[in-house]
Amino acid sequence: MLSPRPRITAQCSKLAVLLTLSLPAFGCQFEGNAWDLGGSWQFRRGFQADWLAGNQTGEWQSAAFPIKFNEMEPYKRDFAGSYTLRYPLPAELGPLARQDTVLALQTPTVSDIAVFFINQHQIGSLGDLASNRSGTYKQGLFSFPAHYIRSNAPNFLYIHLHSDGIRPPLIRSPLARIGSNTRIQQEYRNELALSFFLLAAYFAVGAYHMVLGLRRPKDSYNIYFGLFCILISFYWVFRSSYRDYLFEDVDLRMKLEFITLYLAGPILVGFFDRFFQGRLGWTAKGYFLYAVLLSTIAAVSSYTLLHQTLLAFQITIPLALGYVLYLVIFHLCKANIDAWYLATGTIILIGSILHDLMAARGYINSPHIARYGFGLFIAGIAGILANRFVRTQIQVEELNHDLEGKVTERTRQLEESLENVRHLKVQQDGDYYLTSLLIQPLGGVFDEDAAVRIDYYIKQKKQFYFKKWHAEIGGDLVAAYALELQGQRYMAVVNGDAMGKSIQGAGGALVLGTVFKSVVTRTQLSSQARQKSPERWIKDCFVELQNIFVSFDGSMLISAFIALIDTTTGTLYYLNAEHPFAVLYRDHTASFIEDQLYLRKIGWAGIEGHIEVRLFGLQPGDVLLLGSDGRDDLDLGQDEAGWRKINEDEFEFLRSVAESKGQLNVLPGIIASKGGLTDDLSLVRIEYQPVHDPALDTAEDTTELGSQILVAIKSGELEHAAVLCQRGMELDPGNYSHPYHLGLVYSKQKQYQKALQLFTKSFQLNQAHHLCLFQLARMNALLNDLPAAIEYGERLRIRDRKYLNNLIQLANCYHLSGNHQRAGQLLAEAEDLDPGNEHIEQLQDRIAKKDNNDIGNIADSSRSAE
Repeated sequence: MLSPRPRITAQCSKLAVLLTLSLPAFGCQFEGNAWDLGGSWQFRRGFQADWLAGNQTGEWQSAAFPIKFNEMEPYKRDFAGSYTLRYPLPAELGPLARQDTVLALQTPTVSDIAVFFINQHQIGSLGDLASNRSGTYKQGLFSFPAHYIRSNAPNFLYIHLHSDGIRPPLIRSPLARIGSNTRIQQEYRNELALSFFLLAAYFAVGAYHMVLGLRRPKDSYNIYFGLFCILISFYWVFRSSYRDYLFEDVDLRMKLEFITLYLAGPILVGFFDRFFQGRLGWTAKGYFLYAVLLSTIAAVSSYTLLHQTLLAFQITIPLALGYVLYLVIFHLCKANIDAWYLATGTIILIGSILHDLMAARGYINSPHIARYGFGLFIAGIAGILANRFVRTQIQVEELNHDLEGKVTERTRQLEESLENVRHLKVQQDGDYYLTSLLIQPLGGVFDEDAAVRIDYYIKQKKQFYFKKWHAEIGGDLVAAYALELQGQRYMAVVNGDAMGKSIQGAGGALVLGTVFKSVVTRTQLSSQARQKSPERWIKDCFVELQNIFVSFDGSMLISAFIALIDTTTGTLYYLNAEHPFAVLYRDHTASFIEDQLYLRKIGWAGIEGHIEVRLFGLQPGDVLLLGSDGRDDLDLGQDEAGWRKINEDEFEFLRSVAESKGQLNVLPGIIASKGGLTDDLSLVRIEYQPVHDPALDTAEDTTELGSQILVAIKSGELEHAAVLCQRGMELDPGNYSHPYHLGLVYSKQKQYQKALQLFTKSFQLNQAHHLCLFQLARMNALLNDLPAAIEYGERLRIRDRKYLNNLIQLANCYHLSGNHQRAGQLLAEAEDLDPGNEHIEQLQDRIAKKDNNDIGNIADSSRSAE
C-alpha cells in the first residue's frame, strides 16, 4: 500500500524510492489490464459492516461521479457523519484475478476520511477514523490479494466516507482505477515521473532567471519571472501525489498551498509590468498587498475561513488575467516584437488557469492542466530572450567590426605557427576521446539494492580536451551489477587498475570492463549459469579474465578486487589479485580485512591452480571501502636532498577513512589534502544496511547456553544437548550456532536427514561458516546424494584448498561417482598436506581396487572436524 507515513524522513525516503523505480518504467508499454470506475455510483447514509455483503439493493441511491454530499440535497445543510458508497466492479476482474496474485486500486480524491473495501475486505484508508486524522484531498494506491475478488458473485468497491462537519464528504476526479497491480503501479509511477520532470524543469527555469536578474539588475523582470516559476513549481507539488508523501498534516499542507498560490498571482502581474513598462504599476502593487493580506489570514485561519480566503482570491484571478492580456494586446498594437512571442504562450496559460479555476470550483470535472500550459508559456519567454540576445549580438558585432579585424590580423601569424602543433594534438586527443567513450558504458553502478548501497569515485590522471568536450582517460575501472545465483540476489563488484598510463591503461580497463560485463550478462541470461555457487562464479570470472590477459605475454597486467555481496546475509565473497587491501569501517574504526596477498595480478602465467575465494561477514551498518593504488601513491613534495618523496605508508589511507567517517563525498578531498595524486584514483564505497527484522529484536543472549551445549555434546549427553539447542533456537533465531550444534547431535545419532536440514538452516544464517559447509557435504554423502556432496565440497575447496578432511571426503565422493582421475588429483593434494595419513592410503587402495563400498567408513573419518 502506498500511503503517507507519520515521519517526514520516512516520507522523503519512500518518495525517493518511488521516483527511482518510476524512471525506467517511464515511456514503456503497460502490462496487465485496468479499468476506470466512472459513471454512476450507489450510496447511502451511515455505515454498517453488513452492508458490505452486497445483497441489499433497494436502499441504495444512485449519483453520478463526482459526488459531493455538501452540495446535495438533503445533506448539504448537515453533512456531518458517515456515508457508504459502492461501485460494481467489472466482470472482467474475475479472469484477471485468476491470472494475477495481486491487484491494485488507485482511488479518487477523497474528503474527509475514507476507508476502502473490496467486498468485505478492507484494503486501506486515507485518514484515520480512530484518531479523527483527516485524509482531505488525498489519493491512495492500495494493493490487495486477488482472492478478494469472488468468482461466483458480483464484486463491489465500497468507500466508507466520514466527515466531522467541517471538511466536506466527497469523491472527485481523477476516476478510481482498478486492475493488475503491475499496470496500476506502472501508471502511478509514470505520473510521478512526469510530474517530477515538469516541476524540476519549471524550477530550473525559475532559478536560471533568478540568476540572470541578480547578475543584471537592469533586467529585474527576470527576478519576477524566476520567482513566479519557483512558486508555481512548489504549488504544483501540492497539486500532485508528492504532497501526500511530504506532508502528514493536512491543515499545514493546505495553508502552504494557498499561500503559495496567493503570492504567485501578483508576482506574475509584476513580471508583465516590469517587462513591458519597465516599472511596477499601482495594479501590481495593490494586488500584492491584497495577496499578502490573504496569506496572513490563511496562515492563522481555520479550515472554513481558509476556503473563504481561496474564494476571495479566485474572484481576482479573472481580473488579473484580464490585465495581463490587456498589456500583451496593447504592446502588440504598438508593434512590440517581443509581444508576439509572448502572446501565444500567455493565451494558453490564461486558458489553462481559467480551466483549472473552473475545475476547482466544480463547474467542470477534468484534471488540472495548467502545469502543461505553463510549458508553452516558458517557450514564449525563451523566444523573447533569444530574440533580444540576437539583437544585442548584432549590435555588438557592428560596434566591434573594426576591432575584430585588428585582432584577426595580429593573431594570424600566431595561428599559422601553432596550426601544425594543434593538428597533431587534435589527433591525439581524438584517439583519447574515442577510447574514453568506449570505456564509459562499461564502468559505473548499473543496479541498485536496498540493502547494499554502492557508490564510487574515479579520477583518472590524464585529463584532456577534445573539441568542446572535457574528458579523462586512465586504467582504473569500477563496475557493479546485480545478479542472481541459486535463487539468491547478489551485487557483483569489480575495482580494477590496469598497468600503464593513459591510453595503455585505458586499453586494459576496456578489456576488463568488457569481459566482466560479458560474464555478468551471460549469468543474467542463462539459467544454467545462475545455478553456480558464488564461489564458483567468482573463480570462473577470474579464470576467464586470466585466460584473456595472459595472452598479452605480461605486457598488460591488472590488479583487481572482484566481489559478490549477498544482499540478504551481507556475506562478502571476494578475490584480491594484488589490489590494495579492502578497508572495513565499523564502529568508527577503520581496519583492513586482509593481512596478506594470495594472488598475483591478472595476466601472470601459472596462477590458475592456486585460486581461493575469501569470505567476510558484513554486519548491518558496515562500510567497505575499495581503492586503487592511487590512494596510497601520494606526492609528499621533496625531501631535504631535493628528491621527490612518495608516500609509502599504507596505513595513511586507514587514517583518511577514519577522518572521513567512511563518507565517500569527503574522502577524496582528505586524500588530496595529504599529497598530490601521482596515479589514477578510484574508490568504491559499499554499505550494508539490511531491512530491519523486528523478530530479531526479541532475541536473547545465549552465549552461556552455547557453552552448555558444547559441554553436553563433548560429554555424550546428546538428548540433553538437543533440548538445549532447541531452546537456543527459540531464544535467538538469528544465531547460526544452535541449528549447527543440533545438526551435530542428529549426525551422531545417525539421523542424517534431520541433520542435513539443520546444517542447511545454519548455513543460510552464516554462509561464511566453513565447518557447516563441510557438514553439508558430509551429510549429502552419507545420504548417497553424491552430486550435492561434490558441489558443497568443491565450494569449500575453493574457499580453503588446505582443508584436509574436505579433500579426503571430496576424493571419496568422486571415486564413488566413477571419476577416479579427479579423485586421484585430490588425494595427491591431500598427501602433500599430510604425508602418511592412513585414511588417504586406505582410499588410494580402494581406488586401485575399484572398491565402491559405502561412503560412511571414509566420511566418518572426518568427524574430528566437528
